[in-house]
Amino acid sequence: LEQTAQLFGIQRSWLEGATNRIYVTHSCYKNPAELFRLIRSIRYDRHSFPLRALTTCKAFDYRSEAPQPIVILLAEKLAATEDVDQIWDIDRYHILDEWDWSYPKARIQLKAMVRLVDTMIDERVPMFRVSPADLKAVCEGRRIPRDLVTSCLLTNPSLEDYTCSAKESAAAKETDELPWVLDYISEWKLENLAQGKFGNPN
Repeated sequence: LEQTAQLFGIQRSWLEGATNRIYVTHSCYKNPAELFRLIRSIRYDRHSFPLRALTTCKAFDYRSEAPQPIVILLAEKLAATEDVDQIWDIDRYHILDEWDWSYPKARIQLKAMVRLVDTMIDERVPMFRVSPADLKAVCEGRRIPRDLVTSCLLTNPSLEDYTCSAKESAAAKETDELPWVLDYISEWKLENLAQGKFGNPN
């Protein structure tokens, strides 16, 4: 049981039936270093899009005050398709906290972190629309997100579209917030966090 729990990053107490919480979730709000620590700690293939986003929204709108929840997770590849006889790759999931796009401070931090992931390791961040119930269950560590994040990994929009300038991408959105995003990157020295060996790509 202990080996299985460590392999898949789940709680042994869930395997033993003592809790309905499968994962211990991570928090990086006001602590962006935690995201980069996690990325450096995982194994992934180039262009496998290890960072993924779940939301109940079709697209985000920073001008709206209505809640726009989003959960970020990392998918760490444990076994390739050819190793498991033509089924999806087997992944270990690292669930981060829930964000609200309508909350400016959270949105700017999220944009800054995603911009660094995009520019430093050239990895898109696909967005998957899910039901409110599924989003809540993933956020609380009560649901394995596998079937929610293994469809086409090239999504429109994808999260990095909200972090680019119009010159950088024809799909850029909410570009007038980019100066604040760049200020956040500078203030928190995010480029220092992302320098060097950024993750462990195969």
